[in-house]
Parts: sequence; C-alpha cells; structure tokens
Amino acid sequence: MTSPWLSLIIPYNLNYGTDFERALSSVFTQIGVDLNQLEVIAVNDGGPALSEGITERWPLREYLMTESRGAGVARQTGLNHAHGAYAMFLDADDMLASPIVLHDFFKASRASPDVIVAPFWGESRAGEGVDYTLHAASDHSAVYAKAFRMGYLKRIGLTFHPSLRVYEDVYFTSLALDLTTSITRLTRPAYVWRLNWQSTGRRDHFSMAFNDAAWLQSGRYRLQFIQSHAADRWGHDFYELISGLYVHAKKYPPSDLAALKDEVRKLMAENRQWWQLHDAHALVRRLAIDKAQAQNLKSSDIDDYLDFLEEQT
Repeated sequence: MTSPWLSLIIPYNLNYGTDFERALSSVFTQIGVDLNQLEVIAVNDGGPALSEGITERWPLREYLMTESRGAGVARQTGLNHAHGAYAMFLDADDMLASPIVLHDFFKASRASPDVIVAPFWGESRAGEGVDYTLHAASDHSAVYAKAFRMGYLKRIGLTFHPSLRVYEDVYFTSLALDLTTSITRLTRPAYVWRLNWQSTGRRDHFSMAFNDAAWLQSGRYRLQFIQSHAADRWGHDFYELISGLYVHAKKYPPSDLAALKDEVRKLMAENRQWWQLHDAHALVRRLAIDKAQAQNLKSSDIDDYLDFLEEQT
C-alpha cells in the first residue's frame, strides 16, 4: 500500500459534536487533491469517545488515551501512528479556511521543504458577534496552518514535550521553524482558529495566559533542546527568553509568583554561563526595553526586574 502524502491529526477531549463535524467536513470537501493520499487520525485525550455517527460518516482512525495528558501528548500520539510524508494538525473545534487549502499545501510539498506555513484567521469577540483577524504565516507560536515533513522531525528528534500541557505548541512550532531554513510560505489563509471558551487556553477567563511559570517552563525546555541540537544559538535564545519574560509578565501579571520564581531559578541554574558574562545584564536590559517599547509598554521598572533575576541565581 502506498504511504499517504499527508497525515492530518485531530486531538480532542470534549464532546464537540457539530464543531467536530464542521472540522471534518472542511477536510473531506477539499478539492484539487486526491483524498486517497490523506489519512485523518483522531486522538482522544481521555475524553468521551466519538459517536458512532461520526466514525461511520467519515473515514478516520481513532486512538484512545486512557487519561487526559494534554493536546501536545495527543498530537504526539497521532504522529507516532502517522504514515504520511507530512503531518498537519487541526483542532476539533476549528476548520480549514477554504476547499483549496490542501491543494496549496500539496503543490508546495513537491519541493520537499521541511515546513510549509500559511496565514490563518483568528476568531474574536466583537460586540454581540465575532470578527476575524488575519495572522501572518510567520507566526511561531501556533501549530496550525502548517505542515511538517515527517523526515525532518525524525532527523532532528523533535517531538511534543510530554511534560507540557500548555504552551506545548509554542515549544514544538518554534523549534521546528527555528532549526531549518527550508520553509515554504503560502499566501492564502489555510485555517480558521475559532473562539472556544472551553478550550485549555481560554477557560477560566484566559487563566493560561497569566501562568507565567508555564510559559517560562516551555521556553526552558526549548532551551534544553537548543543546547543539545543547535548549541551555536543557545546563548542568543537564552537572552531572548529572559528578556521576553519581562514583557510577558507585564502583560500578564503572574498568578503564582512562587511557581514563577521556581522556574526562574531553574532557568538561571541551567544557563548560568550566559548570565555570568560581563555584558549579560546590559544586553538583557536593552532587549527587554526594546520588546516593551514595541508593545507600547513602560519599562521604568527594568532595573527591578534585573534585580529579581539576580535574586534567583
């Protein structure tokens, strides 16, 4: 049997019902591409199983996890069972943006780039209704609207980190994009990210965003991967992360300061050699101020932040 061109992996945890049907419909109504070269893998992250109606109507394979371990582990489970030359991810409450998305990705895949990326639509609340904002193909934080060559992922040993329940896509996507120059960027939007208040990132009034410790943990694990796979950029990425934390904490004041301090201590211990360089403080100061100004944030407390970092070393 010929291996499929694309493995499309859908993690799910909740009973999405009509949303899941909409997501699947957006896949199986694609035109300009042979759907026989597509395999769809649904991975149940410890939630209710798909209804018989869905499994009977749509040609997909389903894998069940006995307990919820987060979307990252569910996506990795799908990757472990995938046979396609490329892998793409679709959340069960989202959808492909048009019926020619896979046609565009298939054409791009003929040149065998490591990653194919496209713009995507983001849904947001607007008064009594919703609105849609176009996000650039250069987005390094979202795993969707992208296709990853399986041979590339295996060559660099990149998987979703099993310890990350949130910011798991930032870890995976940023590494996949940063460790290659073989990237094809499409111009037509490929994905619609829909607003779901039950999702991990949006439930409890966006509590995930204020979990600075989890954000930093994702970045710390990313640095560990960089250290072992691309050591030439290790120091650069450390300074980018520690200056980025300054801005992230200003935008989202930490909900658990003790947990954040613990993560900072681990980060500084693992990257002590970069923090101890004579110009490290000045470099982080400049980077943090630049990042704050780029987002119209005040930076008058930057010296307090540097003192905070020093206290955790």
